Order: sequence, then structure tokens, then C-alpha cells
Amino acid sequence: MDHLAKVRRGFSEHFENRLIYEGYEPDISLAKINYSRITGKFGPENYSDIHGLAENDGVLFYTLVQESLAPVSIVHSYDGYKTESGLRKAFCDILEDKIKVTGAGIGIPSIPSLVTSNQHCIVKGNGLPYLIMKDDNEWVALFSLRHNPARVILELIWTKISTYFGIEMPWDDDLYMDNVKPLLTAKVISAEGRVGWMYNTHELSEKKLARNDTKTWKPVSVGAAETSAITLMAANGGYLALDEDMSIHFFERHNVTIEQLKRKLINTRLFMEDQDFIRPINQETYLLFKDDKTGYISSDRIRFDLWCTESKLPPNYFIILFLE
Repeated sequence: MDHLAKVRRGFSEHFENRLIYEGYEPDISLAKINYSRITGKFGPENYSDIHGLAENDGVLFYTLVQESLAPVSIVHSYDGYKTESGLRKAFCDILEDKIKVTGAGIGIPSIPSLVTSNQHCIVKGNGLPYLIMKDDNEWVALFSLRHNPARVILELIWTKISTYFGIEMPWDDDLYMDNVKPLLTAKVISAEGRVGWMYNTHELSEKKLARNDTKTWKPVSVGAAETSAITLMAANGGYLALDEDMSIHFFERHNVTIEQLKRKLINTRLFMEDQDFIRPINQETYLLFKDDKTGYISSDRIRFDLWCTESKLPPNYFIILFLE
């Protein structure tokens, strides 16, 4: 872990040198999407716009840019910890010991992308490809798995190749999903004039970690208020105004406040706040209506089609195509 952290520090120094001496303009497209999914806010258009963010948001965005561009770092072990709970506890103990020894915190970039031991993994939820939220607003920076470590290694490497070279990899697209358990949630805080990461560990017994490997993907379920908001959004060029008129409209028709509606849309991780509006995060967003005017929503057309086939539903989508 120390060796890989040095590799990442070397990458960061190289990154900063290119910014200062070469006029480097990094590709922030993936970091921008992940920033919006985590915070529900509109991300910077250019890397230099990071200076316009609040200090906490700036640290998060810088981290996501680093994660999107840096090499994948993997600790791959044989034998070792026999249980998922044992691996999780040992990993947290190592992080805590390092803080005690150095007296300093550990940033997200210094943590490996992946640690494996037998059939168990600890994975960084940096959006390449995994990004998971807990209880609506907590970013799961690290989580654990207990199946298919070779598949996880391949997915991390393929994602990096795909984003770096801008090419499609031969993914076996299906409805399979890794059954994850949160290990470490993270957020940036300010204290005593300093900015750093605050981590909360989620300690679970081996009994509570026991689970099968049959979890399947499904689109996000949304209520009638959200489907109404999405159709209004589409009718207004992809933007839903957060004004008094809209507040009155949704309270009278759906008995929800505009703040409640905004939070429900943001919690789908498909919409974000942009000044006084709510708008889609992705270029393409698909909505499938149900007879009761509720619905399902996703930005993943391939998996949505597969889910519709499995669910015996016609894939007749209402589509928002948002082009900037």
C-alpha cells in the first residue's frame, strides 16, 4: 500500500508539472459526471474552474479528476485473509495505524483501487466503474465484495482502457450486479483552518456480510411527481425551474414541496442542481411510464432494454436528449 501510494504521488506531481509548465488541459468529463452524481451539483466546465468551487467541493473534484486519470493500483494477494470480515478489519486497522504513526490523514488517492484476498475484495468507489451512495447522501469511498475477484480486476482495467483511449471494450452486458457492502464512507470537511477527509467505517460481522451472488440490475423507480417533473423538464429544454410557480404547481397536484421534489430527483443520481434549475446529468435519460403514472428511469439503455425483456415490458421510453 505504501509503494502504490508513492506511485500515485508521483502521478500527482507529474500532473501538476504538466498543468504549470505545459499548459495541460486535462479531460474532466468523467470526473464532472461523478462529481454531479455524488453532490447533486453542476460540475466545472474546465479544470481551471475548480478555483471557483467551495473549498470542500474543490478537494472532492480534484480527487475525482485524479482518480479518473491516474493508473489503476491493485494489491493482489493469494491466501491470506480467509473471511471478508477479517480483510475489512485488517484494512481499517492499517489505515488507523498509519494515521497514528504519521499524525496525518490519508487522502482517497493514496488508497489502492483494489485489494484482493482469496475470493474477497476491497474496492474503491471512484466511479471507474463503481460509484455507490449510502442513505442518499453518503459517498461510499470503499466497499467489499466476496465473489469474482478476477472479474473485478478485469472490470477496473477495462474501464481504464476504455476511458483513456475512448474505445468500447467487449463487455458482457447483462443484468448481473456485484453484491457490495459499504466499508468506508467519506466526505471532505473543514476544521481549524484545514481541509481534509473524514471517514466513517462500517463494521459488520461475518454473519451480516453473508450473501449470495444473485443480485440483478434494475432501473430507478420514481413516483408520479418525479415523472411529471421529468416531462416538464423535457418540455422546457431539459431544465425544471425551482421557482414559486413550480412550487405551487407540485404542491397542489402532488402534495410535495419543490425542495422534496428536488431531493428525490437528485437522489436518483441522474439529475443535478444547476443554479435555479434541475437538469439531467447525462446526455441521454430514459423514462418508462407505468399505468399509474409512476415509472422507471435510467441512463443505461442496454441494461434497461434487457430489464424490460426480463420483466416482459415493452421498452417504450420517454427520452430526454440533453446536448450542451
